[in-house]
Amino acid sequence: MNIFNNLISVESVTDLFIVKYGLFISLIFYIPFISVLIGSLLYSLVNFRKGKIFNSNLYFSFAKYSADLVLNRLWLVVLAGVFFVISTTFFYTQINPNLNSENLTFAMYLNFAGLILALSYRGSFSIFKISNIEITDAEIVHKNKNLNVLYYGGWIGFILLAVSSFIYISYINFAFVKNSSIDPISILFNNYGIINYLLFLAVSFSITPALIGVFANKRKDAFNFKDYANEFSTKSGILFTFVQPILFVMIIFSVSDKVLSFSYFISSILVLGLMLISSVQFYLWYKGNGLKRRNIVLTLILILFMLVYHSQLNSEKVNQKFDIKNGKVINLFS
Repeated sequence: MNIFNNLISVESVTDLFIVKYGLFISLIFYIPFISVLIGSLLYSLVNFRKGKIFNSNLYFSFAKYSADLVLNRLWLVVLAGVFFVISTTFFYTQINPNLNSENLTFAMYLNFAGLILALSYRGSFSIFKISNIEITDAEIVHKNKNLNVLYYGGWIGFILLAVSSFIYISYINFAFVKNSSIDPISILFNNYGIINYLLFLAVSFSITPALIGVFANKRKDAFNFKDYANEFSTKSGILFTFVQPILFVMIIFSVSDKVLSFSYFISSILVLGLMLISSVQFYLWYKGNGLKRRNIVLTLILILFMLVYHSQLNSEKVNQKFDIKNGKVINLFS
């Protein structure tokens, strides 16, 4: 039995409004957090691997810096990675009892396990002083079995977090469906859901290099890899901001005709406009014109917020004919 089933009874218009608004707030905190965490963890693991291959302290230092981007802020991990994950699971299951809540609870446990493994991987840099080793001593990384266990644990943690976020994001499109015949396969594996998650990953791998650029220029200990960080960040950012509008247009063409409305049209234009702005910002950064990196971060966070709104608007419009009580849906997003 799911621990979140039937905790509250959503019967009145006020109840419905509260759970819809609660889900929206939970998602706009959870999604930016998990976006940066997944992106920074992947970049850290990739550079850790490059450090092992090339026996270079440069890559190890950058891998540690990337891992620290989120994981060295324990208060943020607890707030967004634990509290808002629980609240997201709670509001999903209360707003629509017909959803397969066992999948959501499973995703929550995967998220917690992924966080533990990611934190353990991040701790390996301090325990084994990886980023402080000399180039000639880099073979230590290859020979230390405990360190390799933590490294592969980091990859497992990344996979668990990715699967967990895939489940949570896939459920956005079905949050307001009152049809009791919904099955987990149709929720997780459909064209809209898969493209939507690929777009989420593209934004994740864009916002992370922007944040790397912001903090790398502020930290004195980043001097030895600052040039590499800027090069890595700008190239990654340009690539993934280029992919974003392509995926978003694919999403627009994959939605039902019921979704098409003035509010959906306006929100789509805003999202595409923000994506264009972020692409230009990364290009200007690459050209070195002194653009403030925090402006890129702000633009990408706005994109994430708008994508959450856009997805929930899609869910509302498709399923307007369903309701808990009297046949009318409360349109919070349109």
